[in-house]
Amino acid sequence: MWRGLLTWPPDSDGSSFVITFTVESAPGVSEPVFAAIFDLSGSELVRTELLQLSMTGRTKGQHHCSEITSTRSGSGSQQRFFAVWHEVAAGSHEGDIAGALCDTPGPGHNYCVGVPNSTGRSAAIHAAGSISIGLNNLQLSVTHATQGTFGIFFLGLSQMQIPFGEGFRCAGNPVCRITPVITTDAMGAASLQLDFNQPYGALVTPGAPGVNYQFWYRDPPGGPAGFNLSDGLHVQHTP
Repeated sequence: MWRGLLTWPPDSDGSSFVITFTVESAPGVSEPVFAAIFDLSGSELVRTELLQLSMTGRTKGQHHCSEITSTRSGSGSQQRFFAVWHEVAAGSHEGDIAGALCDTPGPGHNYCVGVPNSTGRSAAIHAAGSISIGLNNLQLSVTHATQGTFGIFFLGLSQMQIPFGEGFRCAGNPVCRITPVITTDAMGAASLQLDFNQPYGALVTPGAPGVNYQFWYRDPPGGPAGFNLSDGLHVQHTP
């Protein structure tokens, strides 16, 4: 039996949705609080992750009245949510307020392989915002690339995994670069707000087969080719 309050944060980005709920457990054992994360895949809403926010059996009581909201309204991450709930001790109406932060994976799903670069880590690509082409507010980001180096996002309509430089090319023909060229920060991260009104937007259409995104970046110490790539991100856009 599920108990809890279903909440659609009014300030979410319209792509990731999170609900919180509790599950009936054995008498005298606290009920865990869960967060279920859903993302749009084409025209369907698909559960992409299930997080347990509270510890099972930590208190002899129950969890009630879960609420959740997005940090976006405070200019925070589009992919971060904050949940709170009421912990009530067994046989009492008193208790504590507990809370937890949860990060959603963002639109799309990752595939292919990001090969470790000269820092020893593998670059990973992520997205935030809406997959709606009409809303035109999808943002791509990359983490764990090399620091302070040049790179560029690109897209392709087919998937592959073939050696390219020190990594793998995951997005295949037809391929289009996403301008402008950007520079990673001191943590090896970078982001770019997409604009589907630009020439590369002509390849972005709603529904199957979807669009594949990847990040290319320089890494001279990493090997003879001098460059590497992130893994791939597959997105099925909506109109």
